[in-house]
Amino acid sequence: NINDTKTFFFFHTGRLLSFAILGGILGLVGNAMGINFTFTAILGILASIVMLLLGLNLIGIFAKSKITLPTGIFNFFRKIEHKTFTPFIIGFSTFFLPCGFTQSMQVAALSSGSFSSGLFIMFAFALGTLPMLALFSFGSASFAHSKYAPLFFKSAGVIVVGLGIFALLAQLAGLGIINPLFNI
Repeated sequence: NINDTKTFFFFHTGRLLSFAILGGILGLVGNAMGINFTFTAILGILASIVMLLLGLNLIGIFAKSKITLPTGIFNFFRKIEHKTFTPFIIGFSTFFLPCGFTQSMQVAALSSGSFSSGLFIMFAFALGTLPMLALFSFGSASFAHSKYAPLFFKSAGVIVVGLGIFALLAQLAGLGIINPLFNI
């Protein structure tokens, strides 16, 4: 469908631009704050914990969220959902989603200490995740209601929990709290 293609194009364009621009801003903020290794490691630990919680949520450990948008906000989004730039705005706002992988890259951009480095880190991350997100975008509508969806989300949850544990242990080893998992 041409409308779906246009929607996905605007969404992913907004996402790429936001990650690049806001990644550069994170680099500037990191430079202004004088981010040190300990602060970066603590942010990494927090991102790892968020990753663990998201993974456990995908597995189904936590009860489904009962958080809902107020009616006025919901109605506003329903009214603008078919406007041309709505997918662009939503794609742009994905920078702020509580995703452990994204937060890890945001910590890297923050600790880079420069606009260009932060921009490159976040743009490369967004570009690297684009193929899989585009695949999910085009295949998600039918897949979300298939009989395999629960198995996929539980499997993804296990992988996210594993990566969250690995990232947490790496941060703790970096701070010297535990011994490194691997010696190279």
